[in-house]
Amino acid sequence: DNVLEKLAHVIEANWKITNNPILKWGSGRSVEYLSVRITAMPDGFFMDQSVYCHDLLQKFGMAECRALGSLEDVSETIEEPGEPLLDDVRKAQRLAGSLNWLVTRTRPDMSFIVSQLASAATKTPLRAIALGKRTLRYVSGTREHGIVMRANAADATLRSPGSGCRTHHSVRRGDHPILECVGGAS
Repeated sequence: DNVLEKLAHVIEANWKITNNPILKWGSGRSVEYLSVRITAMPDGFFMDQSVYCHDLLQKFGMAECRALGSLEDVSETIEEPGEPLLDDVRKAQRLAGSLNWLVTRTRPDMSFIVSQLASAATKTPLRAIALGKRTLRYVSGTREHGIVMRANAADATLRSPGSGCRTHHSVRRGDHPILECVGGAS
């Protein structure tokens, strides 16, 4: 504790910093940093972006949308009329960037569809917008999901605290899971 406080004072002498609480293992306290809420749990840390998800849904007018529990079966075929409109391209790019912020921090479960959305944003923006809206509907139903990091570095889990498991994906190195993605309530 003393070392952390001294370090904070040294940094504060050179730069302006916010007075966020120091999270201690198992304290149950939370701190938000760059739209990521970090909660100290008894067995590790839980990181989520539920506040950012709420703001994102508001920003794109989907706060009251019908939620999806899965991103499977994304086979939307949309006719693009000739040259894409600049407004459509910009909207698709905003969706891609906003969702990418989520994917690169706490939601790797959406990385494939967000990658598809970003790829389609300039050439087929209407398809990208449709993918983005579908993804936002998924975000609406899973906004409390995040990543749990435990003391054992091989045990990182994407989940919602207290939720059951409906889908489960695991990335492994040898016999040890590196990241387990768990989503949906049973």
